[in-house]
Amino acid sequence: MLKMLPIIMAVLILILSCGESEVDKDDPRYYDDRVIAKLGDHILTLGEVHKKFRDTEFDSTLHEYDKKKSYVEEEIERFLVIDGAKAAGLSYEPDSATIQSYLFQELYKRDAGVKSEVSDSDVRRHFKRYGGEIQFGPLVVEDSALIDTLYRMLENGADWDSLVLEHSVIRLGKKRGGSLGYVPFGQYDEEIQGKAYDLEFGEYTEPFRTRFGWCIVKLFDRIKHSEEDLEENWDVYKRVTTNYSEILQTDEYKKRLLDDYNYRINWQDIDMMARISDSVKNTGNLPVDMPGSAYLERSVFTPGQLSLYLAEFKAGGITIEQYLDLMESYNPYRTPRLRDRFEMESVLKGVATRRIMVNRALELGYDTLQTFREALEYYEENWLIQEFYKQLYAQMDTVTEEDIRKYYNGHPEDCYRPDQVRVSAISLKTEDEAIEALEKLKMGANFSAMAKKYSRDKKSASEGGDLNFFTEKRFTEIYDAARDLEAGDIGGPVEMYGNYWVFRVTQRLTRELRPYHLVRSNIRSRILLNRRNQAVRSWIDENKKNTDYFLDLGLLKNDLGITAKDEMRAGAEEEIE
Repeated sequence: MLKMLPIIMAVLILILSCGESEVDKDDPRYYDDRVIAKLGDHILTLGEVHKKFRDTEFDSTLHEYDKKKSYVEEEIERFLVIDGAKAAGLSYEPDSATIQSYLFQELYKRDAGVKSEVSDSDVRRHFKRYGGEIQFGPLVVEDSALIDTLYRMLENGADWDSLVLEHSVIRLGKKRGGSLGYVPFGQYDEEIQGKAYDLEFGEYTEPFRTRFGWCIVKLFDRIKHSEEDLEENWDVYKRVTTNYSEILQTDEYKKRLLDDYNYRINWQDIDMMARISDSVKNTGNLPVDMPGSAYLERSVFTPGQLSLYLAEFKAGGITIEQYLDLMESYNPYRTPRLRDRFEMESVLKGVATRRIMVNRALELGYDTLQTFREALEYYEENWLIQEFYKQLYAQMDTVTEEDIRKYYNGHPEDCYRPDQVRVSAISLKTEDEAIEALEKLKMGANFSAMAKKYSRDKKSASEGGDLNFFTEKRFTEIYDAARDLEAGDIGGPVEMYGNYWVFRVTQRLTRELRPYHLVRSNIRSRILLNRRNQAVRSWIDENKKNTDYFLDLGLLKNDLGITAKDEMRAGAEEEIE
């Protein structure tokens, strides 16, 4: 199952942090063009330094100076590496996808007017609906008639877990009702996970269509959803609320663009393609179990048919020929089914939206904006840096077995396994339920059977409640409660994540040195990482000594109003501490 939302959120953070916001325009510090650092053709102004930290809070003026000083020094080294990459013959030409992504940044910022601010009440509303972590299971099938049959079976009392195991096309979690464990909002496909938030414990949705097929979702549990959880993680939830707000705004903008550009699908031409696909399929020359699009190629169409538009919009569209070009990048068994309007609309709308956005950006002249050019340049510079680092890495010595063994013998403190405990646990919603379960277990009830029947944690319940080995950093409350128990002892109830847990200790592992073969791979990675860092550091230090550059930290001190007395006072305070 794809987890696209976090990716989209990360992209939007980048998008909406680039360029100039309305707040930026009101702060003259961001336009201070006095030069604080220069190396070759690279220039860093005081305004750029201030703008870099526009969303940062500082403990004091000296703290602000230290942070900005470090950034300026890092930029000098960054300029040095960029020039080193160019001297090594590296160059970069951005591809169309990269250019488009930066044009879209300008659209979201300028044309869509996406706002990145949310109120406290917005955060609380978002937390009320999407906060905490939920455990849910999707039942996904490809046939609409089958999903209707399964839904009727559920209404008549059929077992959810059995239906998922027998029918769901999603392999992950099939043996535990589709559950992948507890996940926060955004860590699963949003169109499926989002439905689960509208349910009460034990409820399931009516059938609905997704890009993966027909789906029913059932909610098993929800944890970490108290007021205390919100207050403790306020900054996290504010960021999540902001990101989700930005996604909703950009989605609404795309819908407006489709309307403004009179986007429409020509279903009669798609029906024609489906008939041609059937003819090719019926020849028997290809496997008969592929989606309709997999049977199509240029040779089965006339030139006139290839130029027909499957989807049209102002000043453009998607022709049959262009659709066939797109299908070449697909696995034949993953191509859209031509008679499935949901699939065809999803594919065509996605392609059309990108093309319309490019047209819109070019119409508005965003490809000539300084911020667009600077963003592309920054991307190019980072590409050059990474490729140059690869050249430095290629010159390093190979990590030998002797190197690994020497590290193992010389750094035993890095190779110890910490104390661990293994328990089986049953998660229940109330303390009374947990106490009742505990009494049954003490009377000899089968722990595994009770976990499978009653535990709200479907993931561990499918394994008889087994939580496997863990340290005190994970499941801390259970670990602490089990400290004085022996294998076979039963403990609880323990309140954790908003539920009440009873548990049985099954095994303990005490701290000991891990065998060489179990840590060899980690040691090799650690040595390799250290050598890479040293290779980059050595190159920078050596070339920095032989390169002329300009650095004026006094300009930053004066701008922040820092005096010699301030520095002496701070130094004295550090000595006292």
